[in-house]
Amino acid sequence: MSALHRSGALALAALLLAACSESEANKAEEPQVQTVVIEPVSEFAAIGTRNFVGRLAPVSTVDVSFRVGGELIDLPVSEGTKVEKGGLLAALDPTDYELALRQAQLSAELAKADFERKEKLLASKSISRSAYDQSKTDYELQEVAVENAQRDLSEATIGAPFDALITRRLTDAYTNVQAGQQILRIQDISEFRVKISVPEDILRLVGDPKMIQAEAIIPGTDKRYPLEYREHNTEADTVAQTYEVTFGMAPPSDVNLLPGMTVSVAVKSVAPQPREAYSVPIAAVDTSAEGGFRVWIYDAESGSVSPRKVEIGTLTGERVPVLSGLHLGEQIVAAGGQLLREGMNVHPMGAL
Repeated sequence: MSALHRSGALALAALLLAACSESEANKAEEPQVQTVVIEPVSEFAAIGTRNFVGRLAPVSTVDVSFRVGGELIDLPVSEGTKVEKGGLLAALDPTDYELALRQAQLSAELAKADFERKEKLLASKSISRSAYDQSKTDYELQEVAVENAQRDLSEATIGAPFDALITRRLTDAYTNVQAGQQILRIQDISEFRVKISVPEDILRLVGDPKMIQAEAIIPGTDKRYPLEYREHNTEADTVAQTYEVTFGMAPPSDVNLLPGMTVSVAVKSVAPQPREAYSVPIAAVDTSAEGGFRVWIYDAESGSVSPRKVEIGTLTGERVPVLSGLHLGEQIVAAGGQLLREGMNVHPMGAL
């Protein structure tokens, strides 16, 4: 072989080697992705259990005060104790109010006697009609004074308006208090309210007891208690974009719970899905610049990916149903869509 032929052969070999090396390098630079094959889901898909942090709250919190003033002589409750509905919370010295009631009663008796006497005189036309009318008005006013005195006496004691937890004593016994001065802070614990923050897909279900089940789980134990839906906020949190949902729970007798404590709330539901829905991993769903949802379709022939807008349904644990935009048997990128761009070549590691 001539030197010219040997030089040409070496140059061709070098070009082939360089081309192979470049091909291998390009292949090595392609990002590796995990793909998933689209599969249909049943008409009804269970969400599974999703856990939220809940906080116990009372039905209401009330600052108790007297409608009248006086010396506080009885404050028989302690912070942290419970008082049944109607039980005594606080009492004022009733002496002044008892005397005022007795005085009003005597005045009413005197006015009544005067009225009855003038009523007879009017029948015999011994007094004027105006004198009779004045006597009747005086008697009625004294009756009102008796009612006011009776009410003031009854207001000298405060009973629990509900099964109450004493959270704070705001004054001490044997002090003079004014009308409206706060004496105690109590909470209605006839039922515990459990508040959690949920995303919008859960919010759509919470108002229908047939679609959702919730349980409160006491941390560190296996105790579980059923929850019932009570209400929800319709304004989302400005930062987390979640909604506060409130459940009700009967106070358990086998564990000591107090407002402010935290519990774990397990939420489970069965949500209807259209028959054509397809189940994909939640990590496969990406958000487009326009704010909608999309997935990345993998084309096995070209080895590239492209985005496609989809409509998603209710989350089902680690998966989400796609209601439109996909076809049976297609492959999508299982995760990492935010790192891809249209037309990018990828190297699939295999389908899930």
